[in-house]
Amino acid sequence: MVVEDELELIEECADEYMRLYARTRIHNVSVHLHDVPPGPSPNEIEIYLKSVREVSIDEIPIVVALLEAFKGRRLVIYEYENIKKRDDRARLASRLVERGVEEGRSFILVMPSLMPVSLATSLPYEVQDAVSESLGLTITVTYDNILYLPEGKRRGIEIVAKENSEASYERVMWLEKKAEEQGLYVRRTVYLPDNKKIFEYVTGLGAEGIYERVPVNKLSSYIVAMSRCLRIPGIREYMRRENVKHYVYGYRVPHQDFARLARLLEKYTGSFPAPSGLLYDVVYRGVKTLMGELLNRLGLL
Repeated sequence: MVVEDELELIEECADEYMRLYARTRIHNVSVHLHDVPPGPSPNEIEIYLKSVREVSIDEIPIVVALLEAFKGRRLVIYEYENIKKRDDRARLASRLVERGVEEGRSFILVMPSLMPVSLATSLPYEVQDAVSESLGLTITVTYDNILYLPEGKRRGIEIVAKENSEASYERVMWLEKKAEEQGLYVRRTVYLPDNKKIFEYVTGLGAEGIYERVPVNKLSSYIVAMSRCLRIPGIREYMRRENVKHYVYGYRVPHQDFARLARLLEKYTGSFPAPSGLLYDVVYRGVKTLMGELLNRLGLL
């Protein structure tokens, strides 16, 4: 049972994480609208996202724009990646897609670059064709991402990254250079399939794990927020401007819906993507859950 003091600590660190959203700028959102046929707009749409409760900073404009674009219709949102999920994200996404196609549902699928390759290997050929023909938007988000390296003399570190993630590969190369400049020896890079596996691996050593196993996914920003909240020493923060690509597929979703979504997305250029309203509540609950898991795994509760 989590006692009151522990709940207050979790909330303080979750509040610090939410402030990262408010301080992080989206420099640019560029959108390419693909050739999608017109047709009637569906009254009900399913949306398949990596996560809402554990949304990354670069994904907030996409989530907010989706909610705005389909306001007034019945939306059912499914997540295919968070630290509670047991299966890997490609397998979970493929189940959602396969069911959606077979049952003739209208759905939007949002995926980061390189993940379509993983998804394709999990789908029957006929479903692959249906999905590949429904690409509606290619979105490139330029934003400030938060990474870190441990300070002080160490025998070596591991950089922990996500497989099949273009952004992760680029972050690894960038962070290796920063480590060299700082005099840190990178023993190796460990690639894991999803956020859950990365979370378990980094925290597997307890509190010392955040210094020896350095993640380059969203866990890095949670560790930075935690270190600020608890004034944990030995964490050197870095802000890295990144270009991250996302693909938006729409099965039985017409051109006019994608066009509206594209217009809304482009308005987020130059914004600070802090979630608000009901979305804030959903994200905040997710942040508290993950922060609580992090503090617990590191033995800080």
